[in-house]
Amino acid sequence: MNLSASPWRSLVALALTWAAGFVDALGYLLLNGIYAGNMSGNTVLIGVHAVDGDWRSASLHAATVGAFLVGLTLGGIAIRLLMNRGLRRVLAVAMALELACLATLLFEGGALLPGEGRPSGAGREIYLLIAAAAAAMGIQNTSLRMADVLTVYTTHVTGAVTRFSEDAIDFILGNRKETDAAGERPRRKAHFRGALFSFGLWAAFLLGATAAAYATARLGAGALAIPMAVILLVGIADAAAPLARTDPE
Repeated sequence: MNLSASPWRSLVALALTWAAGFVDALGYLLLNGIYAGNMSGNTVLIGVHAVDGDWRSASLHAATVGAFLVGLTLGGIAIRLLMNRGLRRVLAVAMALELACLATLLFEGGALLPGEGRPSGAGREIYLLIAAAAAAMGIQNTSLRMADVLTVYTTHVTGAVTRFSEDAIDFILGNRKETDAAGERPRRKAHFRGALFSFGLWAAFLLGATAAAYATARLGAGALAIPMAVILLVGIADAAAPLARTDPE
C-alpha cells in the first residue's frame, strides 16, 4: 500500500473512520451499550452476559455480530459483482447501501433519547435498530478493501494501533529486509508515513466518538445525520472520480 501515491484515498479512509467512531459511540449510548463496529467487544459481552444469566443482553450482542457479518457479506458480494462487470464506482454503491441502513436507524430510532445511564430500546424494535447500525458498519468495513482502494479497516482501530507500532519501530530502528529502489538504505520515509497514517486513523476514530458523545446528548438519534452527511460526501466524490483501482499499485 503506497500511501504517498494516494493522498485522496487516505483522506477518504480517515473520513470514514471518523464516521465509524461516531456511529459506534452513538450505538453505545442509545442501543443498550452495543458496539456497532467492534465485534471483539460484542463477543466478549456475549460471554459475560451469558454467565450472568442475562440472556436478553447476550442476545442483543449476538444479534450485533450477526448483523455485522450480514453487512460484510452483502457489501462484499455487491462490490465484487459490480467490479466483475467493469463498474469502478463501487464505493459509491457501498456508501448508498450504508446510508440506507443508517437511514433506518435514524428514522426508526427517533424515539431513543439520551437520559441517565444507557438508554435502551423497547421490545423487538431494538433488534431492528441494532441490526441496521451493525449492518451499516459491516458494509463500510469491507468496502475500501474489496474495492481495492486501501487495505485498511475503518470501523475499528486495533489494527491501526498495531500498524502504528510496527511502522514506528521500523522507522526508528530500521529493517534490513526493506531497502529503497536502489537497494541501499531502509525505507524509513515509507514507515514514517505509514505510522503517521495509522495514528491518524486512531485519532479520527477518537474524534468521531467524541463528537458523537457531544451531539447525541443534545440531539439523540438525530445526531446520526452528521456522519451520514460525511458518508454521502464520500459516495458523491467516488461517483465523480472513482477511487477503485483498475490496476494494482
